[in-house]
Order: sequence, then C-alpha cells, then structure tokens
Amino acid sequence: DNGGEGSSSGVKAAKSGEEGAAADDDPLQLAWEVLDVCRNILEKNGTDPLKLADTYASLGDINLRNDQFDTALTDYTKCLEIRETVCKPDDRLLIEVHHQLAMTYISHPQPKKVEAIVHWKSGVEVCEKRKDNLMKLVVMDGEGKEIEGSSVKPQPKSWTESEMNEIEEIAEELRGRIEAEETQDETEVAVTAAAAAAAAAA
Repeated sequence: DNGGEGSSSGVKAAKSGEEGAAADDDPLQLAWEVLDVCRNILEKNGTDPLKLADTYASLGDINLRNDQFDTALTDYTKCLEIRETVCKPDDRLLIEVHHQLAMTYISHPQPKKVEAIVHWKSGVEVCEKRKDNLMKLVVMDGEGKEIEGSSVKPQPKSWTESEMNEIEEIAEELRGRIEAEETQDETEVAVTAAAAAAAAAA
C-alpha cells in the first residue's frame, strides 16, 4: 500500500498517524483530481460529450460540497451547455442540471434568487415537455414507435404512467421552490415598505 501517492499534487495529508494513513487523505480532493484528469482526456478526445458533461457535473458536485460556489457554477454551466447540445429537449439530464444550478445560485454566500428561479422554471418546462411526450406514449400503447425529438422510449404502459407521476412530483417540487422564493421576496418588499412608511410618519 503506497501511502505517498497523491501527496505531490496537493492532496491533504492524513491528520492521524494510524496505519493506512493513505485512506485518510481527503477523498473529495482525490476524487476531484481523478475527475479533472478524466475531463482533460475527454476534452482532448472529443468523442463522448455526454460523459464529459457528466464529468463536469461531478466536478460541480465536489466544488459545491467544498463551498467553491463560483467554480461549481462554472462546472454546472459547462455541463448544461453540452447537454443542451446533445440531449433532446425533454431529457431528464436537463432537469437535473437546471436544479443543480438553481441550488448553487441559492446557496451562494451572495444568493442570486433571480438566476435560481430562472433555472427552476427551465426545469419545470423540461418536466412538462417530458410528461407530454410520455402521454403520447400512453396513447400509442403497443405501437412501439419512438416519438420524434424526444428522449422517451417505448416501454410498458405501466412504466410510462409511473414515470409520468414521478415527473409531475419533480415538477411540483420545483414549483414549490419557485413559490417559496417569490413569496419571500414579496414579504421582504412589504416589510421594507412598512418600515419606510413608519419612518415617514414619525
């Protein structure tokens, strides 16, 4: 077991002196380094854009967990740009990355609610497109035809109906987040206005 691997590339040293110290290296840092190598290889090869997008998403996850919000936003934005190029407009991968971007914007030390709401709304739009195409599959039950311009595939009717319910639940969650942020904004405006009116009356 080579305990020195990774130390030259900035991996944090294990704090304890226990046997197997290599296992105590920061796993997120190690994962980030591996993913960054994969990103470089995939960008040079240019043959698997979806895997490259997934790699950017994973890098974004790690940077977000490390509170590197701006870097995470850059990673997720790159992921979205690639997925929008290669995915169908109703692909669940688009819902995922829009939500990741929204959560990063809202978790930022200087929260950007407008940007977060934009991405949640985009996620809802993708959900609605997917649900509409799933409904088309239900109508065409048994025909085994694919829907042009859609990522949904022919499948048993019960599976399609189950996914429709799941997609609607996701859409409702995103709508709830939008409503919560918009309601909070309205409350803050009302409180500010009331304070200003009270000050003027005084």
